[in-house]
Formats: sequence, C-alpha cells, structure tokens
Amino acid sequence: MLETMTLAGAVRLLKHVMRGAALTLALSLSACGGGGGADPDPGPVPVTYSVSVSVVGNGAIATASGSINCGTVCSTNVAANTSVTLTATPAAGHTLQAWGGACSSARGNTCTVAVSQATLVTATFAATSVTYTVSVSVTGNGSVTSPVGSINCGSACGASVPANTGMSLTATPAAGQVFQSWGGACSGVSSTTCTLTITQAVSISAVFSAAPAAGWSNTVAPLSIGGSCCAKVAMDAAGRALAVWFTLEPGTPNDNLMASRFDPGTGWSTPVPLESSPRDVMNVDLAMDPASGRAVVMWTQGSDTSVSAAWARHFDPASGWTATQPVQSAGTPAGRADQVTVGIDAQGNAVAAWSQLDGTRISIWGNRAAPSGAWGSAQLLETMDELGRADGNPRIAVAPQGDAIVVWQASGGTVANRGTWTNRYTAGAGWGTASQLVAVSGGSAPDIAIDANGNAVMVWGQIAVASGTEMYALIQAKRYQAGAWGPAIQVGRELGANSVLSAPRVKMNAAGAALVAWGQGDQSIRATVAPADGIWPTPTIVKPVASRAAGSALVLAIDGEGNVMLTWAQGNDQGGADAMLATRSAAGAWVAGTVHQAAIWGDPFIALNDRGNALLLWTQLVSTSVGTQIQARRYSSGR
Repeated sequence: MLETMTLAGAVRLLKHVMRGAALTLALSLSACGGGGGADPDPGPVPVTYSVSVSVVGNGAIATASGSINCGTVCSTNVAANTSVTLTATPAAGHTLQAWGGACSSARGNTCTVAVSQATLVTATFAATSVTYTVSVSVTGNGSVTSPVGSINCGSACGASVPANTGMSLTATPAAGQVFQSWGGACSGVSSTTCTLTITQAVSISAVFSAAPAAGWSNTVAPLSIGGSCCAKVAMDAAGRALAVWFTLEPGTPNDNLMASRFDPGTGWSTPVPLESSPRDVMNVDLAMDPASGRAVVMWTQGSDTSVSAAWARHFDPASGWTATQPVQSAGTPAGRADQVTVGIDAQGNAVAAWSQLDGTRISIWGNRAAPSGAWGSAQLLETMDELGRADGNPRIAVAPQGDAIVVWQASGGTVANRGTWTNRYTAGAGWGTASQLVAVSGGSAPDIAIDANGNAVMVWGQIAVASGTEMYALIQAKRYQAGAWGPAIQVGRELGANSVLSAPRVKMNAAGAALVAWGQGDQSIRATVAPADGIWPTPTIVKPVASRAAGSALVLAIDGEGNVMLTWAQGNDQGGADAMLATRSAAGAWVAGTVHQAAIWGDPFIALNDRGNALLLWTQLVSTSVGTQIQARRYSSGR
C-alpha cells in the first residue's frame, strides 16, 4: 500500500507523526515537573536615546536631577518616551537669546522635550543690551538736541539710550531768546552744552527766557561798605559771577577779604568775609571754571612777625564755600609767600603757584587742591640755587582737563640763566622739571593764557639796542601746542620813547583766539587779536599817544566769538580818575578808550563770559564820611 500512496497522502502522514511527537514530549516534560532548574524568559531589552546639549555664549543648561549640566557641550542617555525639562541660566550681564534643535519652538528659559529618538538641543546666550530712558523738557522758546538718541526737543521728548553711553545735549535759544539754565541731570552746568554718561534713567530740563536789551545797565550797584578797594571779578557762561575785594577791618589798619555773588535774576548777594584773621590780607587772585561756575580764591596774609602765608577757599554754586585751607604744606620752608596765581579746571581742581622768600632767596613753589579744597604737598618748581638769583612774578594757566603751565621771571645770578622759566603740571602725573623758556635779561614779567584744548600763549616784553643812541621795545609771544613750545613771534615793535613799556597781558577764549595788550612810554596802549594758530595783526592804538597817564593796571577780556573789552583808570581834569573802556567787535572794528564811569577812585576790573555779557567793577569815593566803595555795572550782549 505504501508503494501506491500519493504525494499528498505522504505529507498528511508526516504532519500526524510530528504532532504525536510533540504531544509525547510535552507529556514527558509535564511528568518530570515542568523542567525544574531552567532560567525564566527575561523579556524585551529597554530602549534608550541620547540627549545632547550644546551651549553658545555665556550661560548654562541643566536638568533638575543634574543629569545634564552644560556650560558648553554634554550629553546623557534617557529612556525612550521620557520627558526631560531643561533650564537655561544666563551668566551675569547676559540673556538667553534663542533655543535650537528639539527646543526651537520653546519660549522663556525652560524647555520640555519628549525623547523618542536621539535628541539635540542648543541654547544661545548674548550680552544683555541695557537701555535707559533719557527724558528732556524745554521751558521757553528754544530747543535741545543730541545726536545720541536723535533728540530734538522743542517742548518735551525722550529716547532710549544704551547703558554707559556718553551723550552731549546742546541748548539753542530761538531768536530773541537766551539760554537761562539746565535742570535735572544737567543741573549746575552753565554752558549751553551738557555732557553726561547714561548709567540710569535721567530727566533733563532746559530753560530759555527773553533776551535782555543789549547794552550797559544804568544802575550802579554798590557792593560794599566804606573803606573798600581793589575788586576782582570772574563770570561763568550763565552770567553768574563772583567778586572779591579788600575792606578795612574797623578799628585796625588791616584789610579783610570780602566776597559777593552775582546772579542775573537776583543781582548781588550780601557780602561775606572769606577770612577772620587779625592779620592783614596782602594780595589775592581769583579763578573760575566758565562751564560749572566753580571758583577758587587764593590770598596771602601777613602774620604778626611780618611773614605771609598763602591761603585759599573753593566755591561751588551748588554747595557754597569750603573752609579756609593753607596752600603751603608741612615741609615748605618758612618765609614770606607773595605774588600768588591760581587756576581751576572743569572738575574743580585748583593749581596754584607763588613766590616765596625763605630767608636766602626768592623761589617759585606750586601746589594742587582737590574740589574739596584740600591741598596736597607743595613742591619747589625750580631748583637752581645761585647766589643772588631771584625768581618772581609767576603766572599760571590751567586747562579744563587739569593740565597747567606756570611761567615766571628769573633775575640775578648768572646772566645766561635769567629770563623766563616754566614748569608744567600734568593731570595724573604731577609736576615736571623747570626749564628756561626765554633767555632775556631785563625783559618784563611774562603772562600766559590757555584755551579749552590746552593750547597756550605766553607773552613778554624786552628791550633791545637799535643803535648807539636808540633802543626799541619788543612784544614777543610763544605758543604752546601739541605738548611743545614754538619759536618766539614778534607781536609789536617800537623805537625811541616808546621803548619804555608796561608788562603785556594776554587772554584767550575757548576756541584759541588770543588778545594781547600793553602800555608804552608815549602814554599809549596798544592791542592786537590773533585767531587760533593765526598771525598777529598790526597792533591798534586804543589809548592815544600823549593822553593822560593810566592810573591802574590794564585789564583784558575776550568772549567766545572774539569780541573784546579793555579797561583801565585814567586821569581827568578834576585831579581824579575815570574808568576807561576800549572795545573790539568780533568783526575787527576797534573803539578807542572812552570814559565809561567818571570820577572814580580807581582799580577798574572787568569780566566777560563767552556769551559776551560783562561786569565792570571799580573803587568809588562816595564821600569823606563814607569812604570808598566797590561799585558795579552790568553789560548785556543780548545773546
């Protein structure tokens, strides 16, 4: 039968046999207790995926468990379908700029991602961009502008400015208006430009008012009681001023030092004494920073042994006067201080120089004070100790940045070492070494002035032989620019009787225009004005030849546009003196000296600010019972 079985039948038979064998095996295993001792089925292997994190910039990415804590690049394995929360922490001064990779759509500093495959997450941090609001308001007719923030205010405006940005705001009055004052973050700035660094939100205000009529006031303001003389005055860019003068102490022959403040809106303040010593005030100098109105007054005072000491007080429009401080310091040799000269920078630091007789010679000393009025250690500015040498007539010029130049006259000693000497104070570095600037024997004392950029002009007079019978007078000038002195330049030259001359004086405005004037032996006064870095024009005679003799020192002033004023006292037919005034416009037109105030006792002094406003002070004999007073008149430029 097997031989005749079909293929299909054979297949069916094989299946039945295999089923039987499987059943038999199963029964056998069951009878044996299920195959004891064999390992159970371990089940499926768990699935994990890598989570990789990459950081760009300054910051970190971390999970709460700490399994991820990245400052740059890191990774970990996470079970499939697990949710992972990542937190971005910026470094100081930075912020999270953007997530990337699997967190591209995340917002804020956290991102939660479901891990179902290998996952990449990126985070980018950037430096924080901090801005502050600058708000500007305007009162009156004018505008405030600044290129930073595109500020252009006619009434009120504001801008967002990046932190630590320096910005300058300029106040521009409308026609017929003048800038009056800054307020808010610019309070105390008297110029029309306020510069500040933005470190917080600030508010700034500017006030404009109607321009006063141009010309001199008719009112003569008495500043002092009787027994006063010899006033000096300085004015800032806003028209505020400070005046100082001598007044006899009642019942004594000694002079006290007095001061009064001027404000365009309120006039002169009640005079106050600057010192209370029983010693006599000997001489005084006054300097003011035109932008801030900060000032310093320096004077010498005789002791009961006829030895002078140098003293000073600082003034700040916001806080008033500091206490009186000695300018000389411990270690300064005992001796009489004299011929003080002082200047002040834009920060309120003062630099001073003076001549001092220490018992054997006259030498030049210098010192510097902080805005608080505290002076440092005095320093000897020249060390040439020759027999018979005398150094005197120091003059100082201080730039707004704090650098200063001192010049003085050396006489006696070796002929080759006579003439004009100089020393320089550099802000942050101190005094330099003295050097001879001009080798001239018999010349006049020098004078010096400086502009807003630290460029200076020094002038002096000298006599030279023209022939066996004639001499001629030279007025010479040197410019200090880019850290070096230039050659001597002739400003004026006269023959014969004109060779007898007074010491020339020089003033500069912020832009560098320089005014020089002097008196000559023919009773004339000559003056000339040179533009910044320019040539000196032919001098103009501002006091006629053979006119009445000048009875006081010549005082000069120049404003920001180049307008100038000169004043001096001159004899009159009544046997007294008149206050004379000569002027020059910025266009170059001179008006010779004319009587400005008749029948004065003497000592006219003038101050002129960059906007062309002026104050003229003089000593007036009121009556034999009242005595002499300090009186003043004000000039308004209309600007």
